[in-house]
Amino acid sequence: MLFCTSYFDTEEVYQKRYRKWIDYYSGHPFCRDKDLFLIDDHSDLRLVDGDIHVIGESEFGCGRAQKINLIHFGERKGGPEAANSAGWYRSFLKSLDLARRFGYERIVHAESDAYLISRRIFDYIEETRFGWTMFWCHLFRFPETGLQVICKDQFPLFERFQSKGHDFYVGKMAEWTLPYTRLEAFFNGDRFGEYAGKIGGDDRIRQVDGMDYYTQCSLNVQIQPES
Repeated sequence: MLFCTSYFDTEEVYQKRYRKWIDYYSGHPFCRDKDLFLIDDHSDLRLVDGDIHVIGESEFGCGRAQKINLIHFGERKGGPEAANSAGWYRSFLKSLDLARRFGYERIVHAESDAYLISRRIFDYIEETRFGWTMFWCHLFRFPETGLQVICKDQFPLFERFQSKGHDFYVGKMAEWTLPYTRLEAFFNGDRFGEYAGKIGGDDRIRQVDGMDYYTQCSLNVQIQPES
């Protein structure tokens, strides 16, 4: 499964962040054998397109996953900042339940502003079968929480982490809290959406050539995968 966490309350955010993410990954050969999930912190469902299968909180234990799914919690838990909030942790932890419920062998987390670009990183993730892998954020020099691969052999570790509940982790930086087993610094990528402000640019900053992945992608940036 491939998942992101989500919250949207305007058409612009839905279209420029979440619909963009859906269209990018659902149209890529990498996801030919993968189901997509938005694990959602009580967004406005009136904005959701008809090709998205919405699974409400009362339906979590029944039915089947489809190609594009939105897991909708009935109460919002996030705050003004989604990072490290109860809403983010609740959605992130829910991915383990979904993997077990629907029989997935791997959980690939690409946050809604995170884009895999190069063939070599797609191939790397496709070939990863063991461990809990995170990538490296050069800008802040810590693990990149927006891209992760959690394989089935680490589901027991994930379960122990999950067992404390989302409220336990509120305010704790996920970068220093998640119990990954491998940190991969080989690939070229970073939080380029945050570079714009630091170098005097704006959110129209373009995709950077030669990148394997791009995180913290601004709403107006259109990403193209390597052909």
